[in-house]
Amino acid sequence: MFNIFKHPPKEAACPSRRFRDCEDKPRRVKARFFSFITISTGLFYLVWAVFSANREHTVPAALFLLAEFACWGLFTLATVGLWRLRFKPLEGLPGDGRFSVDIFIPTCSEPLQYLKATLRAASRIEYAGVVNRYVLDDAGRPEVEVLARTFGFHYLSRPRSRQPSLNAKAGNLNFGLRQTHGDLVLVLDADQVAQPNMLNTLVGYMGFANVAFVQSKQSYLTQEGDPFYNKS
Repeated sequence: MFNIFKHPPKEAACPSRRFRDCEDKPRRVKARFFSFITISTGLFYLVWAVFSANREHTVPAALFLLAEFACWGLFTLATVGLWRLRFKPLEGLPGDGRFSVDIFIPTCSEPLQYLKATLRAASRIEYAGVVNRYVLDDAGRPEVEVLARTFGFHYLSRPRSRQPSLNAKAGNLNFGLRQTHGDLVLVLDADQVAQPNMLNTLVGYMGFANVAFVQSKQSYLTQEGDPFYNKS
């Protein structure tokens, strides 16, 4: 006789609801342990340094102690900020297209080949809702206007509108905000090549009432053997 039955449900190995929280636990525990050791050791060192400072040279000693306390404080703040990392799934949190989105690409005299690659990629961004695309040209170059029109972008320029170019990029973005009315704004630098699924991946997070902005991770095209270890 053969008995067919269901396996009893297995207990969850990790009760956390946070994405990748269980997988990150070994790294997190080790990082916290060494951070605690570093902060504690640093505190003992600072106490020793205060009592061992050369009282005959008060100004150099005070500056040295101030620098040491600053380093310790910065490390402590970094530890608090990174105490528990939060990970997001690669597919993001898809939205339903209820938000209209304005895409801003501010530019000021960047090489045209970089701007062209950025506009081409931004023109291919997919989204279920309304999308309006804008080039904010703070140099007022006619060739940039032609490039913008070629890829279906609206062209806005403070110099061409006879407005003062104050506050650099921030002023340029504020100028764009005054001319547009989308629910959300996606800002891309003139040399950022966006993935087509960018909006569909990120917009869903804006549905939370306590979320004001979302920033994505960036990858970089770098030369072989990049000394700063940027991912390509």
